[in-house]
Amino acid sequence: MPASPPLDRTPLANTLPELQQIPARLQRGELNLRLGKRAQQVLNQLLDNPRVSATHNISELGQDFGVSPSTLTRLAQSLGFEGFNALQQLFRAPLKGQGHFYSEQLQQAILARPIPPLSPHTELIQQVVGDEVGNIDAMRRNLNPRTVRETVQRLAKAPRIYLFGHRQSYSLASFFSYTLGMLRQDVELLDTPGHGLSHGLSKLREGDLLVLIGSAPYSAQTIRVAEHASRQGAELVAITDSHSSPLAAYARYPFVSPTSGAFFSNSQAAYMVLIEGLLSQTARYLGERAVKALRHREQLINDLQDQY
Repeated sequence: MPASPPLDRTPLANTLPELQQIPARLQRGELNLRLGKRAQQVLNQLLDNPRVSATHNISELGQDFGVSPSTLTRLAQSLGFEGFNALQQLFRAPLKGQGHFYSEQLQQAILARPIPPLSPHTELIQQVVGDEVGNIDAMRRNLNPRTVRETVQRLAKAPRIYLFGHRQSYSLASFFSYTLGMLRQDVELLDTPGHGLSHGLSKLREGDLLVLIGSAPYSAQTIRVAEHASRQGAELVAITDSHSSPLAAYARYPFVSPTSGAFFSNSQAAYMVLIEGLLSQTARYLGERAVKALRHREQLINDLQDQY
């Protein structure tokens, strides 16, 4: 079904966070807009690759996404923009001022929203839930069966596995490290508290696996870890928010999941679901070895009376 452009040319989004919410709003039926299946795919591709969408011209993007430039123009007009250049400005704006990521997220994704009189206490929570459902669905669509299969094999067989995430991503890396360590040995965080990154990087050997977690605005430390680890011959898994992410550029096994939504930082639910899925796949791959490892852990918990 072809897209139907709004007649008044009023943009449906004035910022990138607002644009990122359109797929979820379409799914919930909140917009009086018809987008064909192909147009929705192109919109998702633009949102999944924000840096490419910001820096490539319309011809290059058409080639990247396998569509004609006129398809991109029609999509922009369907969303209420005069043309593709006006739509592209939403992708370019964050590159000019990433130093205010969190405060701008708060202003644009939360404070700029009108408070509905009928549901002032639950509307925003419902929005966050809807956004996360959309992020999880986009993550699912981005899964590459071969990448999943080979990553699971490496999670099961790599001689040593290290995990790294900075600031907000640290909690995800810690969870991944703890739960994978329940299934197999030689799993640890790269950045042991107090030891410093140089200590962690010095332990990496060729054939080790490093799992990196991060999203825009990308931590300079995480990017440096990716550079050094790649140089030292480690294989990299990246859990990140865009195909054009600097982490994805270094990764042999990239996983892309959007982190947009009505939250003042990067939404994390889709990352957590992806991690749980990879762990479950790894447990199934290990089979009885995983059962044996878990029973050993359970015995230690029982012996130490370490239940919670």
